[in-house]
Amino acid sequence: MAAIKSLLTAALLMASTISAAAIPASASASAPRNYPTTPQSFRLTAQTLSASDLTPSVDGREVGFTKRNATEGALVLVPSTNLTGAVFAPGTLETEDGSAPRTVSASTFECPRQSSRQPAAGVVVYPGGTFTIPSARTVDLRCGAATPGVAVVPDPTRTPGAGEALGFQEGVWMACEGPRMGLSEGIVAIGFRTPTQRPLVGCVDVRLVPVYV
Repeated sequence: MAAIKSLLTAALLMASTISAAAIPASASASAPRNYPTTPQSFRLTAQTLSASDLTPSVDGREVGFTKRNATEGALVLVPSTNLTGAVFAPGTLETEDGSAPRTVSASTFECPRQSSRQPAAGVVVYPGGTFTIPSARTVDLRCGAATPGVAVVPDPTRTPGAGEALGFQEGVWMACEGPRMGLSEGIVAIGFRTPTQRPLVGCVDVRLVPVYV
């Protein structure tokens, strides 16, 4: 069933064949200052869940992005100083059956205009791997696409009503050393695993907590 879901997600999002290894260590994780916001716009702050941590610590870092090209990027953790993290906004995906599943996009990722339309860069998740081992793929941003079901929800790791966190399919976000995810040394990438999968070597579990702006 997990393999079927993975294939359906990949087909829906038209997964890119561009290698993550092409991202240089010097790629900018900061964002433009002039960006559209709504009362629901938020930044995401990482809080470690694992007993261990990376060095330097990832606790308290913000989620930003590093661009692959004009329409794609990978989610990474950046220092929380100077507001270098991305600004996100909730949305919905247009579907033929009218179900309108929830999505999240990055307001600060500027996508190329398409005629009179300005597409958003949605958060794209690639569930995969085996029953116990997740795939070593980054969570991405992609213009004009988004994974259905990514949304800010009541945090399942805490007492009901005690807080919110970014969620997807009851899985867990991972903060991973760049080389483990095919990126450069010094980058901390965001990955994803299901509840039955264990963290990859070089990764720690994190919750991504919204801070509304």
